[in-house]
Amino acid sequence: MHLSDFIDERIQNMLKRPLMWGGNFCVETGILTLLEIKTRASIQYTQDGLQYIDISPTRIVQDAYTSFLRKEVPEVGCSALAPALDQLGRKDDFADIMRKFVETFDAAIPHST
Repeated sequence: MHLSDFIDERIQNMLKRPLMWGGNFCVETGILTLLEIKTRASIQYTQDGLQYIDISPTRIVQDAYTSFLRKEVPEVGCSALAPALDQLGRKDDFADIMRKFVETFDAAIPHST
């Protein structure tokens, strides 16, 4: 099993049973961290070594996430999704929104296998 496969499986498990993973906020931060790891692991290697990129995986994930939330859930603003949905009375929407972000992110960012 490749690292990206492990991460994909772990994210799906977290979204199926968020309470087992500490609740929605823990799942949100866990998924973002896993996507950073997946992005870091996907940096392409050249014959001469690691290919240089001028942006960190953290920035790639955070920029994509912020942009996604602004478009998909504008009422959240720049807050973390889980607590914002709790305040809006929409905590049951969390898994669907995060799943959509993961799918959008994976489609936009090339990952090596």
